[in-house]
Amino acid sequence: MKLGVVGSGKFKDKNFVIKQISSRIDIKVDIIVSGHSPRNKRYNKDNKEYYDNVDIWAEDWANEFCWNKPIIHPAKEFIKKEFFKRNKKIAQDSDKLLVFINKGQYKSGAWNTVGYFISKFNFNPNNLMIYNERHEQWCLDELPMWVRNRIRNF
Repeated sequence: MKLGVVGSGKFKDKNFVIKQISSRIDIKVDIIVSGHSPRNKRYNKDNKEYYDNVDIWAEDWANEFCWNKPIIHPAKEFIKKEFFKRNKKIAQDSDKLLVFINKGQYKSGAWNTVGYFISKFNFNPNNLMIYNERHEQWCLDELPMWVRNRIRNF
């Protein structure tokens, strides 16, 4: 099973993300698919650059605990078109998608990935888990209309 993990750059709770990944994956057989997002660039005390976001947290967790290493799909260039290609590849490679988006945020690359994921021929709503910053799953009424329609039509 391949678990896709994506999130908006505004999602800040690393511990919650790690807890959700840990509870859903068998470290001996499963693989994490991540987008290797270039969002939220930070600098450590030695002025070394690093990134602080859901994609990177998922990759770090997988590199430490998984038998199989994560699949990473970085965009070739920092342009929208390349990020959309990366998001589509994440959705195609994932059997389940774990998403972290703050409540009320309706535009992000994570939603773009959700769009590709729910358009898959074998889409199953049970394989899509979207969490907000209060650690709650988004309820159906809170989801964007295009997501609600796809889930209701399933």
